Parts: sequence; structure tokens; C-alpha cells
Amino acid sequence: MENKQVLCKSFECLNTIRFGKSNNSLALVVKAKYLFKKDGGLEAGIKDLVDRCRDSNISLIITSETDVDDLTNSGKKANIIRNDDKVVDVGVIIKAVEEKKSSEVVVNLVGVARCQGCQTLPLVTVLQQAAKTVVYIGESINDTPALAKSHCGIATEDSTDIAKGAADAVLFDGENVLAGLTALLFD
Repeated sequence: MENKQVLCKSFECLNTIRFGKSNNSLALVVKAKYLFKKDGGLEAGIKDLVDRCRDSNISLIITSETDVDDLTNSGKKANIIRNDDKVVDVGVIIKAVEEKKSSEVVVNLVGVARCQGCQTLPLVTVLQQAAKTVVYIGESINDTPALAKSHCGIATEDSTDIAKGAADAVLFDGENVLAGLTALLFD
């Protein structure tokens, strides 16, 4: 793909993604800001990415600082969240980690609301406890623990140096971060 680059620190990240795809256990955790424009519409290529993930049995989980209703309504309006999909508050995720009930929480999970970077580590933990292969995209210092713990942490070109250091790969794409991710997952 032109103007899109992925820098992997090792082939292990790519092999992890291939393994997760082959076992139908891949979970991709993405912040809402990479999916939605400020006006509420979808960034270019997102609907295609969501559809390709669904067709490939890849769990796409959106994290957002908004509440459950806002995330659900935005996702439904954009046709990326369906009626049988589950959006939960980050508190549900934290409680699942504490009670070791991760497999119940991740069924049909597509969104985690009121979730800030520092609260994404419990999400990665819950997904891993449910035998998911976790790919996490983040860019800030608060994302560093989740980037490090995930099976494949991916930073973006505008990430802090600390986040890039914790990540297994860095996506470079001035127009659309997820275009590089689509290439990584499907090309």
C-alpha cells in the first residue's frame, strides 16, 4: 500500500496476528477516536475494516471515554454496532478481572465506555483470560501498560516515545491510522 508503513520490531507480532486469526481468537482493541470523525461520521475505510473483521471472526472492541449510551448510539448510527452487540462500562471489565469472570463479559463485546488509557489494562487482562489473542492500539503514556501486556501492542506515529518503546509495532500513516492496521491484518 502506498504511503502506509508498518514498522514491526520483530516477526513475532505478525506471527501473533496470524495465529490469532487462524484460531478465531483475535481481539483488536481500538479507541473510538480512530474510528469516528469529530462530526460523528466514520473515518475513511472503517466500515470496510469492521465488516472484514466480522467476516474473519476478529473481535473489534472500541474503547471510548463517553458513556455506554453515547458509544452505543454512535456505533449504531454508523452501522458498526448491531443490536446483539454488547457495550459495557469499564467498571464491568474491572469487576470481571477481580472476580475472574472474563469469559462471560467478552461474549458479543464490541465496546467499553468511560474507558481512559489508564483503564485499558484490565480490558487486555479480561480478553487474555478469555483466551483471546489481543492486539492493542495506543499512543499515550497511559496506554503503555496495555501495549506491553497485549500479545501485539501497536503504537501510532504520533505516539509518545514511551508508548512506542512498549509497542511491538508502529503504524505510520498520515491520513488514517487504521489503513495501516487493515494492511497489517489483511494484506
